[in-house]
Amino acid sequence: MVDVGGVFLAVLSAIFNGTFGTLSKIKRVQDAETPPPIFNMWMCCGILISSLPALAAGQVFTPWGFLAGAFFVVSMASTLFAIKLLGLSTASGVWCGTAVVVSFTFGVKGAGDVIHNAALAAPGLIILVAGIFGIALNGQVASRRHETQEEEKEIEDELEEGVENNAALLNSKSHETKGRRVTTSLAGLMLALVAGIFGGLVLAPMTYAREEATGIVFVPSMALGVLITAPFVTVGLILAGHAPWRLYTKASAIPGILAGCLWNAGNMCSILATQNPNVGLAIAYPIMQSGLCIAGLWGIILFHELRGREQIGYWISSVVLIAGATLLTLSK
Repeated sequence: MVDVGGVFLAVLSAIFNGTFGTLSKIKRVQDAETPPPIFNMWMCCGILISSLPALAAGQVFTPWGFLAGAFFVVSMASTLFAIKLLGLSTASGVWCGTAVVVSFTFGVKGAGDVIHNAALAAPGLIILVAGIFGIALNGQVASRRHETQEEEKEIEDELEEGVENNAALLNSKSHETKGRRVTTSLAGLMLALVAGIFGGLVLAPMTYAREEATGIVFVPSMALGVLITAPFVTVGLILAGHAPWRLYTKASAIPGILAGCLWNAGNMCSILATQNPNVGLAIAYPIMQSGLCIAGLWGIILFHELRGREQIGYWISSVVLIAGATLLTLSK
């Protein structure tokens, strides 16, 4: 039987999950050209800060929480790079779709969640993923439109500056741009898949923790895992040339910390939902990934990523996604 309170927490988690990524795209962060590893570091600070109140629920630590924290750091670093390469809507679609499949599979096979109505669960999962990729496709179309407009403007600017307009030049530019697009898209796709795999397994380690270390008391252990892992990931990416030795404090500290707090609020809601035997990981985490609807909505309202037909496609895909999530919920 479906537990309304547990499902509400999962939906609340989806709202937080669909909102935190927008803070990496606000004007002050974009104008400063904050590298993803640095924004990720500030997000980790936000998670640490927002985890402190959970100590009041109990000071029980478990190594499984450290592993969950490590999964988060890897997932989030991949997520921010994917957003940079693919855009918010498309990257969200790929990682959310992947996370839904991974979390549902682990919930049933690894955590022992019982699905009482497989006839609803199977089509529900398929429909939910279809809705997610529908939203992602709309985001990709919008991204291509924006890139084409920028290319046309670059050519116009060059012509105004006296660059000779000849077919060879334009053809060369076109091939160069297409090659860059393919490389960028493939890299973004791989990173979004990595983000989805690790993101879908963030709460999986809690399944193996002793009972007194699960629930909200699991959060400080997870935060400690973030504290241990984040510096290694950040420094490694800086040494690899993906960011300078600079903190971008003025532009990104507050947005990054707030993004971390929002993600952790969603994480806490998701933990409470997964602890509910009438919801579980197999249902709670896929619903959480439905936060893509919220991310797409922010993309429309704040960043004007979708227009015209793309918005219609977004709303249709959102209805499909919600229908899938409803079927998945009722299957419990």
